[in-house]
Amino acid sequence: MKKLGFWLKRVSAVVLVVVALVAAGVWLAVTQVPYPRAWLQDGGVGSVRLVDREGAPLRDVVDRHGGRSVWVEREAISDWLVRATLASEDHRFLVHPGVDPWAIVRATWLNLSLGRVYSGASTLTMQLVRMTDPAPRPKTLLAKAREALLALRLEQALSKEEILVQYLNRAPYGNGTHGVEAASRLYLGKPASALSPAEAAFLAALPRSPTGYNPYRRYDRAIRRQRHILGLMQKHGHLHEEGYAEALSARLGVQRRRYPFEAPHVVDYALRRADELWSERPSEVELTVDLSLQRRAQGVVERHLAALEGSGVEQAAVVVLDNATGELLTMIGSRSWYDRSSRGQFNGATARRHPGMTLAPLLYAAAFEAGVTPAQVVPDVPTRVRLQPGELSWVSNDDGRFRGPVRLREALASGRRVPTLRLLRELNGERLREQLAEMELTSFPSSWSSWGPSLMAREARVSLLELTSAYAALARGGVWRRPEVVRAVRTRQGRREVWRPGSRDIFGADQAALVTDILSDETLRESHQGPDSPLLLGYPVAALTTSEGVNGDFWTIGYSSEVTVGVWMGRFDGRPLGELTGLVDAAPLFRDVMELAMGDREPGLFPEPEFEAVSVCALSGHRAGPSCPHATEERFTPGEVPEHTCDWHVSIAIDQRNGFRAGPGCEEEAVQWHTYVALPDAYRSWAARRGLVSLSESMSPDCRVTGERPVQTPGLGASLLVREPLLSAPVAGRHDTRRQVGLSGRARRETVATDKQALELLGELRPAPERL
Repeated sequence: MKKLGFWLKRVSAVVLVVVALVAAGVWLAVTQVPYPRAWLQDGGVGSVRLVDREGAPLRDVVDRHGGRSVWVEREAISDWLVRATLASEDHRFLVHPGVDPWAIVRATWLNLSLGRVYSGASTLTMQLVRMTDPAPRPKTLLAKAREALLALRLEQALSKEEILVQYLNRAPYGNGTHGVEAASRLYLGKPASALSPAEAAFLAALPRSPTGYNPYRRYDRAIRRQRHILGLMQKHGHLHEEGYAEALSARLGVQRRRYPFEAPHVVDYALRRADELWSERPSEVELTVDLSLQRRAQGVVERHLAALEGSGVEQAAVVVLDNATGELLTMIGSRSWYDRSSRGQFNGATARRHPGMTLAPLLYAAAFEAGVTPAQVVPDVPTRVRLQPGELSWVSNDDGRFRGPVRLREALASGRRVPTLRLLRELNGERLREQLAEMELTSFPSSWSSWGPSLMAREARVSLLELTSAYAALARGGVWRRPEVVRAVRTRQGRREVWRPGSRDIFGADQAALVTDILSDETLRESHQGPDSPLLLGYPVAALTTSEGVNGDFWTIGYSSEVTVGVWMGRFDGRPLGELTGLVDAAPLFRDVMELAMGDREPGLFPEPEFEAVSVCALSGHRAGPSCPHATEERFTPGEVPEHTCDWHVSIAIDQRNGFRAGPGCEEEAVQWHTYVALPDAYRSWAARRGLVSLSESMSPDCRVTGERPVQTPGLGASLLVREPLLSAPVAGRHDTRRQVGLSGRARRETVATDKQALELLGELRPAPERL
């Protein structure tokens, strides 16, 4: 007996030592070894909801678990949901240390009584451990012990409220949702802060078995669980009798599963720039796009393309920018995102294509900075350029015609390619390249000699978004801003504006204003495009419409004082589209989108610097002289007013009897003075193909010889003297007349071109080419 007592004492001592050691080990493990806080990071938990500038949902981007979730703090969670969750999952949460001994005893008794595992005794803290453990383990006793130990550690690391917030943001609620905010918005269409007791109990039912209580498939089971939780809430004092009865009778408005999918090209563009725009994963991203405008513009695109059915035009893209901020209000990349047959998911707004004459306003702004003026005249004559060594190609204008002497104002307003190529020769190539690069237009030849051909060749590539942004710089007086697609992001720290780079001064304000003045010149627009031009909107709009039909590209880009709109139409495969023009195809769509974008905005006037208005010859661009039959007002920036008076128009005495020059010996009644144009030699081939013949140097044989030399008139040294009128721009009235012109020593009657005829020059003519 004494031996038995001895051994019992020794065994008891050993057991006490072991228990003490285990208790000490648990204490050390819990208090001295911290919980891995890296497990609590929410970087991969929250999905990202993208919304428009007014908060309308555009798309939810799933988290790393493939689910949708929105991280919210405690103040954004309904108290009813907290009470319902505690009643359902762990009503002793606020009093236990992470492991509930009473729950373990109860679960053990139930499991032994039923002969199966019915209750796991997991506290809410233990469930959170399972959710955050990066390496979940099978449900064994050892794993359960580890889970309990980690739960004790977690309680040491976080407050009860922090644990609750972590749980409610991570718990699975079924149908790809994690966290109460995403679940509340999916099932009930409201934030988690606005839940009633009945709605809170409904959501609290789901984490126990997201599949088993899936409201879309097992709604009745979910409601039974909800009613059970309402009873628990009443039992634990969270609901009084009246509130319980009201919650039981409440009707839940569970809505169908709907995930937003709006403005897909805009959202994809924003997501591609995610790393650039935010460093911390946000819960919500507020984009600059106006969803209402986006939808209406998409409808306009579809309507215009339907009207062009059979023309070969299959696709269109649209960009709308706010001039003041550079924000992207609308981006449409194709006819329809869902149209797989014509590559609808391809974004035509960001795809780089051959720009052609759409670059002209930028080139002219650079030219004006270099001292060129809108009054300067450039030959619009048949021209060939060298694309590659030994290869010459003809250059044509959109209308296939050549107008001879053309002022740069007219050349830009009508998008004439040949004068623009000739203007390029006068520019500083390195400076222009720098200006374009500052606007992030970089896909151009490194050799300046290749710049002219690059306006025709397919190597140069620019996107509609890039071009529209460059035009917006002109609208701002030469100041460029990068197109902005994100306004703000919302993280756990709250809403914050996205940092935006500063603006860049590209062109001088006066030079940008000159380009704007030309592109918004309604008189020129009506004269070239007719009174029904789609670009005559009733308020100031600066716009250029061009076609690069050989590449299947049709553009119209322009701006009011408030917004800039870019439109492209054509084919994604770049196949030629024949005889269509930008004016016919792209301008009407531009007009309708501009009208939508302006909306209720009050159209404003463009800023107008202190231009100097001077009367210039409409043909030569010099100051109008006494012999100029047509003068027009031109605007010049300070210091650029021309001093030279027109010497193209000269008055010459003609013997009416034979059409030769009248000398001093001609009888006065036989002499008549006529105005001729002294054209530079560059126009000789052009004039010959138009039937314009030079006045003969021979004197009239019917006049007596007096020995006096004939009066020399300025301009007679020119190689080509043709009879006025010769305006390349139309003027009022029709003047199809026949004139007598002296030719090569003998009189002949020849047709001399008039103002109207100058508009009918055919591009098919093949004179000896002028080469660039």
